[in-house]
Amino acid sequence: GGTGMEAPLMNHPSRLLDDLSSGALSMKIAQTRIRLVLESVAENHAEYRDWNSTTTQSDQGENIHILLDFLRLKAEYERIAWTLRPVTMAHRILARRGESAAAAAWRNRMNEETAETVSELVSKLDKLQGETGVRLASINDRVRRAFTAALEQDELESFVEPAVSELTTGSPLGAGDILEERAKSFLGIASGSGVEVPEWLERLTNRVDRCLEKAHAETASAIKFSRSGSLPDAIAWATVPWQALTQDLSS
Repeated sequence: GGTGMEAPLMNHPSRLLDDLSSGALSMKIAQTRIRLVLESVAENHAEYRDWNSTTTQSDQGENIHILLDFLRLKAEYERIAWTLRPVTMAHRILARRGESAAAAAWRNRMNEETAETVSELVSKLDKLQGETGVRLASINDRVRRAFTAALEQDELESFVEPAVSELTTGSPLGAGDILEERAKSFLGIASGSGVEVPEWLERLTNRVDRCLEKAHAETASAIKFSRSGSLPDAIAWATVPWQALTQDLSS
């Protein structure tokens, strides 16, 4: 699989040296291709850790081309996901504004229009896994998920604010149960070798933290208002003598 450019570099190290010595391969081209391999690994470090810790093929450095084939498939998936960004951004707005029916309709439409593309990518993944005997959870879970995965993440995060509101004010009732039940569907989704915290959980945690901070700030503000009878000042008042004020204004 692949473009074949990595074969003389990674599959046959001695051939690389022979070709450089004979002039069959220029140093400039070799440098460019090796840089591409190294940058690909560096930019996909989670997948590299998955490869390095869960496969026996990683014991031989000449098998790095297998990892590159998986990264190539991941890149194809990510390119398509990038073109769908305007669609996902529109859904995020609907979800955060509580337009659940419209958001659900948006997800269903996107799922219908991308189902064939997902099926093609999964077929490529199955073929690659069958040919190499390698299964990388970090890539397998990503490619097998519909492109609506990002939308589902937005939907999950939209349940956080109501759940925090229930925690701090007691309403709406059942919001916390809805969040917990919806989060269960994300369990088992990997983003690396299994050692790292999944990306969806990190995003959810950050969203919870932000909503809790907002709720606590609003509660503190409400308490201060109830005690003073006025809203808190953004900048504290300071008394200035009239003579000093007139002198400052005239200078």
